[in-house]
Amino acid sequence: EIITNTLLCKLFYQLQENGRLTREGLVKFIASMGILPEDQLKILNVAFERYFAKDYVSAIHILIPQFESFFLAASEKLGIDVIALNRTQEISTQPKTLGAAHLDAIEFQEVWGKDLCEQIKFILFEPLGYKLRHRTAHGEVKFGECNYQNASLIIYLFLTVCSRRI
Repeated sequence: EIITNTLLCKLFYQLQENGRLTREGLVKFIASMGILPEDQLKILNVAFERYFAKDYVSAIHILIPQFESFFLAASEKLGIDVIALNRTQEISTQPKTLGAAHLDAIEFQEVWGKDLCEQIKFILFEPLGYKLRHRTAHGEVKFGECNYQNASLIIYLFLTVCSRRI
């Protein structure tokens, strides 16, 4: 938390003030990866617009599920199997839902590195971490947790995945 508050937030703030971190730039950078369809990019555009408008409640509620989808799509592009067997009445396949178990799996850690997988787990899933994914998805996130720091963390995850130049 100290690193986030002192380094990441300060860096993001300075980049925003200098016009080097913008909604348009973020969407363009993520679009350049060729991973997300146009509809999802439009949703991310809204999320970043809300982030820059300091509406962190909306930004976080949009960014977290979009990051999950983006991360799984990037993982699939890098050769990780992200399709699960759906064992309902009729057997079919469906995309996996990102979870801590996947991030612990060897195939994810070999592709993304153990450190990134641990960061994602800490931010999104771990009980001793922020657990933002579960808390947001289940309506348990508090208003005070929908803040600049946590929204910036999710954007940081997008940028980190993009930096791999898939």
